[in-house]
Amino acid sequence: MTATQKRIVPKNAASTKDYFQGAVLDENGREIPITRDMIQDACQQLEESREYQDLNKSLELAHRRKGYS
Repeated sequence: MTATQKRIVPKNAASTKDYFQGAVLDENGREIPITRDMIQDACQQLEESREYQDLNKSLELAHRRKGYS
């Protein structure tokens, strides 16, 4: 391990179950372990955002085809 790397150890066995050796820092500099639920939530938000963008693009194309600007 280098000086910038350190092993993050979850506080209890329950938090270890879905822990993937990564963390984010909160506004106070505390390390928050990244869990499976956090990853799944982020992926879901990204997917919903992508679907919304795809819908907007489809609507723009439909408007262009009908001569709307």
